[in-house]
Amino acid sequence: MELVEQVKTHLDSIKSINGVENVVLTQRDGNPITSSGVWLSRNEIFHVSAATSAIYNVGLSLHGVWLKYMVIEGPKAKILIAPLHDGAYAIQQSAGSSMEWAEYFIALTTLSNVNLGSVFIKTQTTLNNINDLILKSKCDFKPPLREFNEKQIEYILNKFNSKQENDELNSIASFDTSLGFDTFQKCEEILWSFNKCVPDLIYSCVSFKGGYIVNSIQPRSGFNLTPDAETAMSFSLYDTASRYAWLLKKMNTSSIFLDCNHYFHFILGFDAGIFSSFVYRNEQKIGFIRLLLPKYLDLIQKVLDEKARPQQPSELVPGKAFSPLLIR
Repeated sequence: MELVEQVKTHLDSIKSINGVENVVLTQRDGNPITSSGVWLSRNEIFHVSAATSAIYNVGLSLHGVWLKYMVIEGPKAKILIAPLHDGAYAIQQSAGSSMEWAEYFIALTTLSNVNLGSVFIKTQTTLNNINDLILKSKCDFKPPLREFNEKQIEYILNKFNSKQENDELNSIASFDTSLGFDTFQKCEEILWSFNKCVPDLIYSCVSFKGGYIVNSIQPRSGFNLTPDAETAMSFSLYDTASRYAWLLKKMNTSSIFLDCNHYFHFILGFDAGIFSSFVYRNEQKIGFIRLLLPKYLDLIQKVLDEKARPQQPSELVPGKAFSPLLIR
């Protein structure tokens, strides 16, 4: 049996788990390998694989080999993106002389009410089997450096279930808003209030679309975080994940959860931006934090709704201290 067909058989076993709709295997550079489940159009096959690669590589830029997996959630589905190798193996490698990144990832889409923790446990053996199968075959799935030729494209597409193209067009709204200094203070108060409820909070911030920080706090020392860089990368991750969720399920992304070695990273989206938080694992319960986060997101949204007002051109004064912030 051809290697890809053997891999597809393993993916079919994952697809057979109750609630799983689709499983896509992708090489780290964005090369599509194969899938099982929901049919994708010819363009979607490449877009979904490229997005999977982009999402996980942004996650690696944020968290390095500490990142185990991430979950993208929306009203219609949950999407799990995970490497094939075991997370503990990667961490051991990072402690040695060389750091080894995962070469292959899966993107697993389930119904919104599915317990992904249970699914992930059930798939671990299968994922390891796929990884071993590829490693032992010594097959190179890396794409050409510049582009696919027609023969390569047809070979890839034949490994997927494809459907007819849909020419539906979608527009993305832009907005203008300005914030006074009191709004920044209100947001900071909310973040410190959140810290009281989550004592193991490492870092938390509110930012607009594009990664523009409204405010941030870092109550725990010993964690190397640069607010500007973290915010830009977190927004990039959320934005790419949102496009990915729209490609797969035509849904908006509400949150992203990243499970790392000794901490969690939560990203929640709202109309104007994102609310991002890092929390040490310790005794913190994921379920409890997930219940708290929407409450504080609502408080942040309320402050921004009350304080933001339309920006008038005459109010823009270059270089003025604490001048209103314009976001488009």
